[in-house]
Amino acid sequence: MTTRPVDEHVSIHPVDEKLPALKMATTGLQHVAAMYAGVVAPPLIVGAAVGLSGTELTFLTGACLFTAGLATFLQTLGIWKSAPGCRSSTASPSPVSPR
Repeated sequence: MTTRPVDEHVSIHPVDEKLPALKMATTGLQHVAAMYAGVVAPPLIVGAAVGLSGTELTFLTGACLFTAGLATFLQTLGIWKSAPGCRSSTASPSPVSPR
């Protein structure tokens, strides 16, 4: 993508551009799938290694999904000291465009 000038002195950095709807939907779906796999795999592996039953694995997986969702919610809202207003659930720094 190229940088499109908005004003004579201000331009939008490619990182800040709004993508077309189809590309946003497909990359969003990919992101959700990767996040889901990253949250579900550890409790399944650890739970199976310690010999949990199917019911216990189900409960553990649900608890991990709930906790990940709650952490993401708190992080994006910026409640208390939980990375206030951070747009990334991993709290990694993003490039800042000059404005």
